[in-house]
Amino acid sequence: MGMMQLAVQSLCLALMTYAIFCDFQIPLLFQGAVLGKGIYLTHQTLWILVTYFGLGFIASVSREILGKRFNALEGFVHWSSPMAGGFGLFLTIMFYALVWPNAGFHENVIKPLEKQGIPMTYYQHVIHSPSIGLVLLECLAKRPELVYAKVEPALAYFKYFVIFGAWYVFVLRYNFSVTGGWPYPFMSEFTAEWQHWVFYTFCFGFIWLLGVVHRSVLLAVTRKPKTK
Repeated sequence: MGMMQLAVQSLCLALMTYAIFCDFQIPLLFQGAVLGKGIYLTHQTLWILVTYFGLGFIASVSREILGKRFNALEGFVHWSSPMAGGFGLFLTIMFYALVWPNAGFHENVIKPLEKQGIPMTYYQHVIHSPSIGLVLLECLAKRPELVYAKVEPALAYFKYFVIFGAWYVFVLRYNFSVTGGWPYPFMSEFTAEWQHWVFYTFCFGFIWLLGVVHRSVLLAVTRKPKTK
């Protein structure tokens, strides 16, 4: 199990690092954005996943290669798995459900940049497709005793998604106050304030629900350790 964990963590970290590398190859579409690429939820999600898989990789290398255990770090990685899983599922599902099928996205973003020699189609698939498989694959490489000791009830994670949601809403609103624009064109079509708040609520509520799904998968594929 130990070396399998290391192999899985290495694969996950490598693919997500390459994904964020590809994201940096795409020119910033929203010039003047307060956080640069950080204005986009995709970019923040990539950093969340790279950090999560990076911590898991460090914990695995320490245990399997160096013979040392960082119990606090291992515990944190297992505890935070449903949150990382929610973001990982969201990144792929929302992109292929809403963004990729949109004709305007292809006409206004993909085609103009590909005419400049930027392989946007390739980058978009590399950035958005791996995360759903990686967060589910990683469920198979968890330590059962830590899963059942550290993973909390689904509702316990809700507040953390609310905190992140509040942070991202602040970023969006502050950026709008400075630039007068929204990072996603469809937000400019909102005609009432309540439509923005419905979007915020749906977005982060859905991420939490996907975290609940990931937690259920994690528990389903992890055999509960026998009590002595």
